[in-house]
Amino acid sequence: LCVPYESCWQCTGSLLVQLQVLVHALRRVDMRAVIGQVSSTSLAIAGGTVDRQVACYSSHPAELQPDPQTLSLAAGGISALGLIFRPSEPGQELVSLATSPGTQ
Repeated sequence: LCVPYESCWQCTGSLLVQLQVLVHALRRVDMRAVIGQVSSTSLAIAGGTVDRQVACYSSHPAELQPDPQTLSLAAGGISALGLIFRPSEPGQELVSLATSPGTQ
């Protein structure tokens, strides 16, 4: 919670605005593979406070595929998400994986 005031002593003037800042920690997973070859790994994803279903999307779907595409996260549980990586070009690049609420 960020609360800026007009004065630095927070005793005169008025409250300018009240802001709520949320910070999301992201996990980085390094994967390496030869062009045309497949590398795979799995991630353990913790469920939140309620059961929910999420869909997984890759920024480079031709190179990184989540398995399964739709994942059920149990409240307080751990679910496994597989990643299949097949690079199509030489070099290093940053590939992102995002989740969004899935269909029920």
